[in-house]
Amino acid sequence: MTRIRASRRLIRRSAALAGALTLGVTGTALADITGTVRTPGGSPVPGISVTAQEPDGSFAASATTNGAGQYVIPTSQLTGDTPPFTLSAESNLCRVFPETAATASGTAPGDGAVVDLTLDARLFCATSSFGAPEATGHAWPQRGLILAPPGGTLTLQVQAGSTSGGGGYSLTLQDGTVVGTGTSRFSLPLTAPATPYNGPLNLVYTDSSGPQTVQIATLQVGRPPVNQQPAANLDLLAIVDVSGSMGQNDPGFRRKTAVQLLIDLASTGDRLAAVGFDDSTKPIFARTTVSGNAVKNRLKGIANRRIVNAGGTDYNDGFVPGFDALTTDPLNPQRPKAVIFLTDGAHNSGAYENAHLRFAFNGTGFSWPVCVVQLGRSGFDADDVARLRRIAADTGGIFVRSPTNAELESLYFRCFGRSTGERTLGKPVVRVFRVGQVRAIPRRIPRGQRRATFFVSFQQGKYRLVLRQPGGRVYTRSVGKRVRLVKGRTFAFFRVLQPKAGRWTLRVQRLPSGGRLDRATTTVSVLPRR
Repeated sequence: MTRIRASRRLIRRSAALAGALTLGVTGTALADITGTVRTPGGSPVPGISVTAQEPDGSFAASATTNGAGQYVIPTSQLTGDTPPFTLSAESNLCRVFPETAATASGTAPGDGAVVDLTLDARLFCATSSFGAPEATGHAWPQRGLILAPPGGTLTLQVQAGSTSGGGGYSLTLQDGTVVGTGTSRFSLPLTAPATPYNGPLNLVYTDSSGPQTVQIATLQVGRPPVNQQPAANLDLLAIVDVSGSMGQNDPGFRRKTAVQLLIDLASTGDRLAAVGFDDSTKPIFARTTVSGNAVKNRLKGIANRRIVNAGGTDYNDGFVPGFDALTTDPLNPQRPKAVIFLTDGAHNSGAYENAHLRFAFNGTGFSWPVCVVQLGRSGFDADDVARLRRIAADTGGIFVRSPTNAELESLYFRCFGRSTGERTLGKPVVRVFRVGQVRAIPRRIPRGQRRATFFVSFQQGKYRLVLRQPGGRVYTRSVGKRVRLVKGRTFAFFRVLQPKAGRWTLRVQRLPSGGRLDRATTTVSVLPRR
């Protein structure tokens, strides 16, 4: 948002910049143009180039703000004699973000006049130092935040004036603790403290004006707890790899079925969103409140059309828009949010900017867990797997993997259950089925459960499910609102509300369809009452 006092028009030269410039003018005689560049919050912005230009756009003169955000453009350097001049403030420091600039037009100030600029510039950004281990922190310039787990590291580029006398730069906490030093503002290492911290990160250096201390960001360090309280509803995000390699690792598009499973598992009032990524963002469907089968069927159709295979692999293009999809309204700490992230390959498009840390530090006081699903093994080395494990650990999620796509539905079911607070009863049962074969899976349901889910995933063919409750009643289809049977292309499940305590038995029968042998996985989970 931008504004100019005295009805002077602000010209925005970049959509990436949200800032304001305030121009005050007294007199018309040519004189030194002075002023201060500040952030919208009032903090001085050092290292900003302020330029005065001729009316036709040719160069006039420029100056750089010092540690106090002050600049002086001497009259002697102005070559034009026909005001008004155009005054601009620019920031183009970070490679991660596009060039940012803001421009205001007005008559050149007179003697002693001041032009004060307010600029929401990128004050810092995260970079990877050549030959150094991958950064484990995340700079979030749009919100003035640097996020890191305890002991997390990253390299910063910062806005600052030049040091004088051969001095360097220091990064300090509120109490003066030094967490990074360097001689170049383009490469400042930061090591987060080992204990939780949420406070200012200051830049300390000396320039021609003397010692300078400037707050450049708020640093948040810690591992926020995951909200484990069962809730009536949740927000669930599916981030799906749609890169070209998926054509080899998931040729049958079981990803589509896995996302459709999430939609079928969702309860009325749950909110779902899905984002695809390759080396760019591929939206699937925006966050949508589940209100009935019509909504579910619509989302399934969208997922079926938009999950494709193309491009490279950029994790940032999944996490960034995914986070935006979950935060389109004021945050509610009581409403759990969770993410399922699927990929079949390593991040290979530019630097990974640790965008997943947004889900850990999100403003609610609770981490939003990311369930990381690694599909296949050929696309990963040890460092790639370590990154995926770190994504899960940093957010309080879990890491699971499968060498083939045959287990995707089972893994998604496990991830969904963890998101909702469900508990698996015993270990999943994996069995080989011949055509016509029947297997019985018994489970004892404890008292006080809100619901129980009897889930089966398989590779091919068709299956028949029969559920027997304590007392002998048998279910072969949906019965009212209490018992629901759902069938997908490669999965089926019974969902029972307020199940009776005692021994339940699920009979799974392979019907005459498909190959001679098939493998099926059966999982039983329960959700306790609040």
